[in-house]
Amino acid sequence: MIAAIGPKNVELTAELAEGWEPIFYLPEKAADVWGASLAAGKAKRDPELGELDVVAHATLAIGDDVAGLREFGRPMAALYIGGMGAKGRNFYNDLARRYGYEKEAEQIQDLYLEGKKDEAAALVPAELLEKTSLIGSEGFVRDRVRALKESGGDHPECGADRQDARGPGQAHRADQGDCVVDHTSSGNLPHFLMVMPGCEVFRGDRVAHRAAAHRSVQAARIAL
Repeated sequence: MIAAIGPKNVELTAELAEGWEPIFYLPEKAADVWGASLAAGKAKRDPELGELDVVAHATLAIGDDVAGLREFGRPMAALYIGGMGAKGRNFYNDLARRYGYEKEAEQIQDLYLEGKKDEAAALVPAELLEKTSLIGSEGFVRDRVRALKESGGDHPECGADRQDARGPGQAHRADQGDCVVDHTSSGNLPHFLMVMPGCEVFRGDRVAHRAAAHRSVQAARIAL
């Protein structure tokens, strides 16, 4: 599994790796940004490797009042876009520019490198946070999962947002095609589980459990 994002590295990944895990995967821009590199790499790919697995990460929180949780992604996005590398040598900044956020990427980097991290985080586009997440209503999550799968993100990787946004004992369900996530909570337990393809997620009708931060979480049934 290789987390490449640069054109040449993505091409090599498509040629040689079993899986590709790009950060800040934006389905609507994937073909424009990586399509040519993926095609070039796959053209040289050994058939014995099988299909390239595309693992698209997105933070998951389902509910009618959870959209505000996207804001917790601002500091990390600002760190990567603004602080991971020197001026002119930041691949995440380059990615944001290729997504069409040229002005924001430049401003975020300038502010971050000046030590103004909060100001940099405030400039992370809300659209980027929204479209790289699975945080929202059931309908929103269904649409985003569909967009992921249609763009080639065949293995969604869902990271739990630990913010306790809903009352105890509530159950939420997202169902899109053959991707089903059921999770419940009780008492003060976390409401959103972390599910990782090939790790906590199991193929078929099985149940996955995860203990995090020394707290038990409810069972989640995942079918991908």
